[in-house]
Amino acid sequence: MRGPVTVIIPTTATRPREAVLHRAIDSVLAQRGVESRIVVAANGAVDAGVIRRLARRPVRIVGCPVPGLSDAIAHAVGLVDTPFFAELDDDDELLPDALALRLDQFAPDVDVVVTAWIRIGAGAREVIRFGPAVRDNPLRAMTHEPWLASGAGLYRTAAIGAHYFHAMPAGLEWTYLGYCLALRHPIHFLDLPSLLYHTDTPDSLSKRPAYVFQQPAALRQVLALPLPRPIRRLVRRKYAAALHQASELERKAGRRRAAWDWHLRSLMTRYWWRYFVYTRWLLPSR
Repeated sequence: MRGPVTVIIPTTATRPREAVLHRAIDSVLAQRGVESRIVVAANGAVDAGVIRRLARRPVRIVGCPVPGLSDAIAHAVGLVDTPFFAELDDDDELLPDALALRLDQFAPDVDVVVTAWIRIGAGAREVIRFGPAVRDNPLRAMTHEPWLASGAGLYRTAAIGAHYFHAMPAGLEWTYLGYCLALRHPIHFLDLPSLLYHTDTPDSLSKRPAYVFQQPAALRQVLALPLPRPIRRLVRRKYAAALHQASELERKAGRRRAAWDWHLRSLMTRYWWRYFVYTRWLLPSR
């Protein structure tokens, strides 16, 4: 038996998410060949009944002083007392050999192991694997091939501190973390799936319109990192595209003033010429 490994499950612990939360816990308890310890990081408007039922399971429940995904994970990371830890969203599942597969990839010069995953949604399953570009240059690849899914990593506790998770911006938490890790830490990529990543969960924060509107601010936070000039140029292009996407969403919702605000911001970037023609869609129709 290898381990122990701590698995952090952040959750709002509300009734609509209770069933999937227990499914996530079951997937950790079913791990083969690894001793796992589960920390449920409850944050937000938690339901007392959900917490009571969670307390009957072999998990440690911690309350987070500040609500929000990033702060919940960071708070739990600060409590980890095992050599390695993972994070698992409360609506996702680890495959039975997930932790063993990841642990086997660690060498003294590796701080993070990231695996492929299986995306499940709209009645379909798709294995998300790593292209050659990810191994060749993970920092550059993150811009067009985000390779870090929540739940797909295993982290060396002594190297990956809580401050990384505390800094994750809403909207692109794992993209931001991927940039930070690629800048500062050796990563091993395993092209075998170890995670079921569900995209159709009700009440998922990443499926609300606000998720799109959070991305420009998140990308500005990425731009504050010490990125090499070629990577910074790619992120700036992505930032302009995120502004345009927000404008499109507001326009389609009939909020023309808000759409103009986002559009004008995209015209203030060096990639304004990509979106200038779109202006006609915001002008009053004759």
